[in-house]
Amino acid sequence: MLVPPVESNKKSRVLFLSNGHGEDAIAAAILKRMKKYYFSSPLKNQKIEFLALPLVGKGDAYDKIGVRKVCQVKELPSGGFVLQGLRFFFKDIWHGLLGIIWQQIKVLKTAGKEISLVVSVGDFYPFILAIFFIRKPIIYIGTAISVYMRKFYFLERFFLKYFTKVAICRDESTAEYLSNCGINALFLGNPMMDEMEEDNFTFPFSPVIGFLPSSRPDAYENIMNMLRFIQTLENCKEKQENLKEEKRGDIHYVFSISEFLDASKIKKIVEDEGWRMDVRQGKGKEKPSVGKKNKLKATFVYGYFKGVINASSLVIGTTGTGCEQAVGLGKVVFILPGKGPHTSKPRLRFHKKLLGKAIRIIDKQECAGKEVLTLLKDREKLSLLGKIGEKTMGPPGGCKKIARLIYQLISNHEL
Repeated sequence: MLVPPVESNKKSRVLFLSNGHGEDAIAAAILKRMKKYYFSSPLKNQKIEFLALPLVGKGDAYDKIGVRKVCQVKELPSGGFVLQGLRFFFKDIWHGLLGIIWQQIKVLKTAGKEISLVVSVGDFYPFILAIFFIRKPIIYIGTAISVYMRKFYFLERFFLKYFTKVAICRDESTAEYLSNCGINALFLGNPMMDEMEEDNFTFPFSPVIGFLPSSRPDAYENIMNMLRFIQTLENCKEKQENLKEEKRGDIHYVFSISEFLDASKIKKIVEDEGWRMDVRQGKGKEKPSVGKKNKLKATFVYGYFKGVINASSLVIGTTGTGCEQAVGLGKVVFILPGKGPHTSKPRLRFHKKLLGKAIRIIDKQECAGKEVLTLLKDREKLSLLGKIGEKTMGPPGGCKKIARLIYQLISNHEL
């Protein structure tokens, strides 16, 4: 049972540091629970302020929940994936990366004097900034590193052991490994699995292949590549039918489109690829659009992210939080590389190591097409691979438990 603190005139400030769009979303999800606890309990009598510093991009996720940002950072070309290749690194340098880092350090030094607790979300970059420039108690939420990828380096273990109140890990294996190294490490569930809204999306036909083209600006080009992959898939299917002289049923293609994307741009891309696009008017969720090319048909739905994944036999996506969430929901994901930094070769290797057999990287489209068709026929293998993915990602509930843990630290005056 959580015990509320004794009322105090001292103002506690909790600063969330995050370095990426996915990390911003996770931090915001935890903050939503934090605000719920504080403003619906005796803790509301204590003066507590929640602050955020998104180290990459605008941090829109914080704006949505009304959390004040201590610094506004402009978007850089890499989108936070600056180490995924020299090209992205030099682009970011050209667009002011060094000046942004210096600005962040100055802000942290100033704000750090008033901070009671830092919650670092992401890889080690925000964690290191907090250690050297804030020097206050730190909770580390490691969303971007796991023993499925690699062991932790000596310095990483050293910093986690001596500079954190607790290290919250993205999976149970990582928490066990760090605990064996003498670090206060916990696995409380995967926060990535918490923020997918339940929806009532159903699709009356099967099998369904779901497409996740991303919510980033490169989504438009990803949609183009995915439409081309559909054509490759259909060509493979036709060849197999001719060889085996047996007719396979239709495959149904459903795109989950972010509501932040421009429907008119999508229509142009689809039509440039030789499809005819029927764009329904109205706020996307209720009115899906349909693209047709000869006998092919693709359905575009807006906002039904979890519903599309649940309706799918398997998923085609790019890298990112969406693909990891699809794996966590028990789906095999084929990653179709794009040109963005989050689909660079190092990033693809990262996902392959992290998610293992639940992930397939599409190198040659025709070979991938054959593998997709083979898997669609083998429901037992799809189910087995899906369970591996679910275990790797872990269960939901992390945001709520992390929020309760932070609540407990403050309520017990452990800061």
